[in-house]
This record gives sequence, C-alpha cells and structure tokens, in this order.
Amino acid sequence: MSRLKTAMGLALGLAMTAACASEKIEADDSVETVRFQTELGDIVLNIDTASAPVSAAHFLKHVDGGHYDGATFYRVVRPDNEYNPAAPIEVAQGGLMGAEYGRIPDSELPNLPVPLDPIVHETTDQTGLLNLAGTIAWARNEPGTANSEFFINLKDNPALDTGSTVRNPDGAGYAVFGRVTEGMDVLRVIQTGVTEEQKLVPDLSDQVLDAPVVIQRAERIE
Repeated sequence: MSRLKTAMGLALGLAMTAACASEKIEADDSVETVRFQTELGDIVLNIDTASAPVSAAHFLKHVDGGHYDGATFYRVVRPDNEYNPAAPIEVAQGGLMGAEYGRIPDSELPNLPVPLDPIVHETTDQTGLLNLAGTIAWARNEPGTANSEFFINLKDNPALDTGSTVRNPDGAGYAVFGRVTEGMDVLRVIQTGVTEEQKLVPDLSDQVLDAPVVIQRAERIE
C-alpha cells in the first residue's frame, strides 16, 4: 500500500510539473524579446503580444523588417526641460524621425515617409498595461496615428494613461505594449544628453537631443 501511495504521489508530482511547464510555455509564447544594440549599451524589452496584440505586432514588424536598424533615441523629457508642470513626465523617445523631430514644423511630420501604415489605438483600459516606469508605448498625434515612433517611460507616468486629459485633451492615453528588462541604466544616460541646440519647434528646443543616440541594431532574441 505504501508503494502504491508513493507511486501515486510521484505521478501526481510529475503531472503538476508538466502542468507548470505547460503554463510556462504558454506564458513565454505571449512574450517576444527584443534587443536594441545602441552605442551606449544594450536595451532589452519584453513585448506583450497577448495583452496588446495590435501594438506589439506593429512593433515587431518594424524590428523584423530592419526598420529600427539605424533609428535613434532623439527626445528626452526630464525635470529640467518639462514644459507641463501640472503633469510632469519622464520619457526617452525614439524611432525613425530623429533627424527631423523638432527641426521641422509639427505639421510636416505626418508627411514624412514611414515603412508601415498607422495602427488602431489600443487604450490602456483595453490592455491593462499602464504607463509605468520601464514600459514602452507608442507616440502619436490623434488616436489611430501611431506609426514608427515610440517612447520608454522613465518613471510612472499616469498622465499618459487612458482617461487622463492633463497632457492630452482627447483622454485616449498612449498604448503600452511591453517593458524594459535590461538597460534602464542606458536609458538614464540617454536622458541626460545635451539638448542645447535651438530647434525650430520652440516647445521641443530643450527636449530634442543635439546628438541622437543611434540604435545600431534591433533584433528578436531567445
């Protein structure tokens, strides 16, 4: 009888282990890992394809297509250059517009060539992913205009979540689709970059980096 109990116990233990392994595989399948190789060091992100399928897929298309190879981090918001004291944020913004951002009128930005069409806006209410420190989200103008430009939150920024109208009167928030797992120290260095060059767009003069930080390669990793 004791041998039977032992055998049953082992079988139960193996079944539970298998179940846990299955749950882990399913959880892993919902996350894709991307590495940005920059001149200042690597940034690694977990992209949440389950919670934000549209936003995540769009980002991965940019990565897989090689569109972010040679892209840049070009805008930083920090306490000394924040122009909205009612709802201060801290972010590092990147994408394909580093050469133009702040150096041409805002009205011309939508006319710049981009490799993919814009996507439907996924609100933070829909995804459950908030603009917390270390998360990556899409930059946009009106809802549904997010394309190649993204930002990484360097602190908790609830003013960027759906429902807040303090920074954006449309209240739709900014679509989060992943999180930094390595490289926040690199982003902190990027945030301290020099922003003294006078820019055409006055509100951005103190936020656009004089020397954008190059993403040398963006790739999926295991």
